[in-house]
Amino acid sequence: SGRWPEAWPCRTSPVGPRGSSMRSLPVRPRHRLPPGLMLPFWPTRWRSCSTLLPMPRRGGRRSGAIHQRLAQAWGGDPDGPVADLIRRILVLLADHELNASTFAARVTASTGASLAAAVLSGLATLSGPRHGGMGAMVRDLAEHAATHGALAAVAARLAKGDPLPGFGHPLYPKGDIRAKVILEQIAVLAVFAELLAAARDAGQGEPNVDFALAAASAAYS
Repeated sequence: SGRWPEAWPCRTSPVGPRGSSMRSLPVRPRHRLPPGLMLPFWPTRWRSCSTLLPMPRRGGRRSGAIHQRLAQAWGGDPDGPVADLIRRILVLLADHELNASTFAARVTASTGASLAAAVLSGLATLSGPRHGGMGAMVRDLAEHAATHGALAAVAARLAKGDPLPGFGHPLYPKGDIRAKVILEQIAVLAVFAELLAAARDAGQGEPNVDFALAAASAAYS
């Protein structure tokens, strides 16, 4: 695969010219791409890519891979363990076919909208409680468990007839491998370990990626 010219303000992972990620979209990129590469979204101007990445704090660098820039923007070492964890999470979550937010972003991009508009569309969809908003529900469950105990928190949720957030996934009946990989990379806080044990005792299955992301966020808070 080719390399991104250093003058371009953003980069993306190479995707083969026959890759399926954008094959069905009717629009064509307005800019010439390096051979063998495709962009997941086509911006109106290349410079709009840089506006989606947080700028580092004073004295920090303004270049680097997206996981390094995100880590630095959040106060971490761009070459440290937090950056590496972000990189692993981005890779694990990137290839997950047509979930709701990915589909929304692709539909927006297919109209010829800018990269920023496509990402905004995806983020708006991600905010729903049945999608990315599930992470906030896992965090609330952990706060309940920290106050009343994991067994009581799980029992209270199930007593109301509500599903336990962060556990089970229709595509992974034997366990979400993404969650397994993420949890292996962090020091899981005691409250999340207790929730995991309580959920298993209650027959709620294995943790999914929403649980793992909440645990990772708490581990580095």
